[in-house]
Formats: sequence, C-alpha cells, structure tokens
Amino acid sequence: MKRTKDKFRMNDHKLLWHLDRVQKWQNGEKISPIYLEVGITRFCNIACRFCEYGTHMRKDRQMIQTDVLIKFLREAASIGVKGVGFFGDGEPLIHPGLYEATIEGKKAGLDMAVASNGLVLIKDEKLKNFLDSLVLVRFNLSAGRADSYASVTGMSENHFKKVVENIRKCVRVKKENNLKLTIGILMVLIKENETDIEAFAVLGQELGADYVQIKQCTYDSKDKPDYIVDDYRNLEESMQKAEAYSTEDYNVIVKRKKMNYKQKRYDHCYGCNFIIQISGTGEVYPCSDFFGNEKYSLGNINKESFRDIVLGDRYKKVMDMLADDIDVHKECILTCRQNEINGFLWDLKNPPEHINFI
Repeated sequence: MKRTKDKFRMNDHKLLWHLDRVQKWQNGEKISPIYLEVGITRFCNIACRFCEYGTHMRKDRQMIQTDVLIKFLREAASIGVKGVGFFGDGEPLIHPGLYEATIEGKKAGLDMAVASNGLVLIKDEKLKNFLDSLVLVRFNLSAGRADSYASVTGMSENHFKKVVENIRKCVRVKKENNLKLTIGILMVLIKENETDIEAFAVLGQELGADYVQIKQCTYDSKDKPDYIVDDYRNLEESMQKAEAYSTEDYNVIVKRKKMNYKQKRYDHCYGCNFIIQISGTGEVYPCSDFFGNEKYSLGNINKESFRDIVLGDRYKKVMDMLADDIDVHKECILTCRQNEINGFLWDLKNPPEHINFI
C-alpha cells in the first residue's frame, strides 16, 4: 500500500535544517537547545485515562507565573532558542497568562506552539491575535465519537461537542484571516478509542484541520497499564483506512515507528542537547523522564535566569552525564521524545567505514 506522505515529518526529525548547530555540537562547543517543551501548568480540567495530570495530580495547582514566563521566553530567544511549545504537564489554556506569553514569545522571535485539550478557548476578541502568534496549535481529542471521548477523558459527551466546536472556530478564524498556522488534532491510541481510528480521520477532515495524528500511548511504569493496546499491528487495517482520507491539504499521520518500536539503535543520549523540557514547577530537565529527579535538574526558571542555566556548569555536567553514564536500554523509556534525533546523532558520532562510497 502507498503510505501517506508525512509532510510535517512527525515520524522523523528536523535536525537536517540545523546543521550549523549540529556542527558546533560535534566540535565540542557549548550550544543552546533549538526547541523547548514547556509545561506551564501542573493541573488539568479533564481526566484522560492515559495522563497523570488528570488523576492524582489534578489538585496540584502549580503554574509558572506570567512575568517569569515572559522573561524566560525573551532570554530563550536571546541565546538562540528557535521554538517553544507549551506542551506537557497540565492544560496550558487554563493559564491566565497564556495569551500574553504567546504574544511576547512571537515578538521575541520564537516560533510558538500550544497543545490543548480544547475544552476552553481564548476569548473571541483575542482569538485572532492568539492564533496569529502561533505556528502550530494541536488539540488532543483522542476520539472520533462522543461516547469514546467520554470513556477516554472522563468527561461528558456534551464536552466532546464543545471541543469540536472550539476546533471548528479556530479553523474558521484561521481561514477568514489567512493565518500562517497549522491546526492539528491528536489521538493517543488506547483500548477505549481503538474502534474510532477511521471516524477520527473523517472528523478531522470535516473540521478542516491540517492534519490528524494517531500515536502510541507512552507509559513509564514497569507494569503495562490495562488501557494500553495489546498489539498495534492488529489495528493496521483501520489505520490504512484512516490514511486513505489524506489529501494534498489534509494529512492523516500514523506514528508507526514508535508503535512498533522494539529496541534503540543507539547506546547514548545526545538529543537532549537540542531539546529541553520544562515542568510546570519551573524546573528545567534534559528530558521529561527525569521530572522530579533532583539529580538531573538543570535549574529552575523561577529562581535563576534561563540564560544562566544553559551557560552554567551544572548544565554541562548533566548533559555529559546523560551522554556518558545513562544506559538508554535500561533507564529510558522505549519511545522517548529524542529517539529519532538520537539515532541521527549516534550515526554522526559513529560513522560506518568507507563513507565516501555514498
């Protein structure tokens, strides 16, 4: 079968467009990360089956204060960070300073992105400016039908309708104002929504999204949770039917690489030099796997400048520790965020023989 073209390269990486920084890293120079994933809150307004922030951490009301967030974004831009995504931890759209932060991030020269469950939205009078400050907004709907949505999120079927209408509104504002914005919709594939795959693709097309993405559910516990799909290959027929809805203007992207991933092809983690993740506590880590682990904390943007964190001695010490001491086959989850980047960087560090026989 002819597979859908993934024009967003979501099954791969984009370091090929940052070879100047890759070269500096190869030369042993200190570099700033290219991209930051920032959880600006530690709480959420829904309770997805697969997410800890909607369950036992739901009452953790921590967030990065707006003034700190804006200062951090300006500093990040000043040291060469290219993009910031308000992804991870809790729900960013319930942060009272989200609108101002995204506007200021764009002004500083950053590509800004937001991932949301879509249950609440920026007020109508601010929505155009908010969307215009973003290069990407991704809604985690994780269902193609209202009843499945209720099972996945712990919310009602009416909430499904509300999220759908919020996505529709964003698409309308984008088109009416000719905004350079990508609108995507995510499905985290678990048992509760595995019969929705084709319906999800149909819904995304009907809403006018630029893409829908169907991805594996990542978990870090030793015991496999009961909601994890037993074998994604059993859903291949449904995934192919979903991909058939792709057009030149609408991509249905199935992240097969990580669904069927069995073993890392690299022995060390280098990708964290290029992607940094920040918790809603303000704590900076090389990877979300280490959230809450003081040993791998790089600093906290509530207490020190991001510039000082990146240029500081501790930053280098932790990065060296990751590269030299971590056993990625035992200490890291299989489907890590930096996986594709790590494979690329590993090859650069460990070239094959006869490289001129291309």
